[in-house]
Amino acid sequence: MTHLIFFIKLRTLLLFSMFILLCKFSYGQFPSKETEIDTVPVVQTETSLPWFKFGAQIGYGYRLEPVSDPVFPEMGNYNSKLKHSLNYGADLSYYFSKYMGMGIKYNGIYAQSTLSKINPDSPDGDGSIVPSSEKIGIHYIGVFYAARYFVVPNKHCLFATVGTGYVRYRNKTKFTAFPISISGSEIFTENTAALFAEIGYNFFVTKSLAVGLQVSTSIGLLKDRANVGHVGITLGLRFLK
Repeated sequence: MTHLIFFIKLRTLLLFSMFILLCKFSYGQFPSKETEIDTVPVVQTETSLPWFKFGAQIGYGYRLEPVSDPVFPEMGNYNSKLKHSLNYGADLSYYFSKYMGMGIKYNGIYAQSTLSKINPDSPDGDGSIVPSSEKIGIHYIGVFYAARYFVVPNKHCLFATVGTGYVRYRNKTKFTAFPISISGSEIFTENTAALFAEIGYNFFVTKSLAVGLQVSTSIGLLKDRANVGHVGITLGLRFLK
C-alpha cells in the first residue's frame, strides 16, 4: 500500500512538471521592461549623398572614321593601327537632386601609325604618294546632362551622361613619293560639333573616393567635316564631395 501511494505521488509530480513545461513553451516568457525598451523601433535617417564629382579616366578607343583602300599591301596594317587609339579625359559634375545633375567634360583621342617599309615590286608602286606616318588628335569639350542611380548608397552607383560640345580635329601626316624617296608633311585641322554620351559604374572605395568603369561614344554633328566618331572603354578615379 505504501509503494502504491509513493507511485501515485511520483506520477502526479511528473504530470505536474510536464504541464508547467508545456505552458512555458506554449506561451513563452513574459517580456521584461528591458525587453520592451529594446523592441522600440529605431528611426533611420536618410544617407547623405555626394553632390559634386570630379573624375579622370584613361583607356582604349576605337575610331569610327572609315579608312581608304590600301595602295600597298603593307598599308593594311598601317590603316588598322589608326583605328585603335588612346582614350582619356576628365569631367566635373554637380548633382542638384538625388538622381539628376549636369557638368562639363573634356575627352581626348590619340592615334598614330608609321609605315616602316614599302615593297618596291608592288604593281601600284610607280608614281604613288602615300602617307608614311600619321598622328591624329581629337579634343572634345562640352556640357552634359547626367543621371545616376545608387544600387547601394555610397557603395555601388550606375550613371549615364549625354551632351554636346566643340571638337578640334588635328592630323599631322608625313608623305613619301614612291619610288623616289621624297618626303613632305602636312597638318590638317578641323573644328566641328559633336554629340557625346556615356554609361558607367562606380564602386566606392571610401565615402569620397570611387573607381569606375565606363563606355563612351561620340558622333560628329556635321557630316561634311572630319569624322570624330569613336567608341571607348575607360577606367577612372572619382573624387566626390
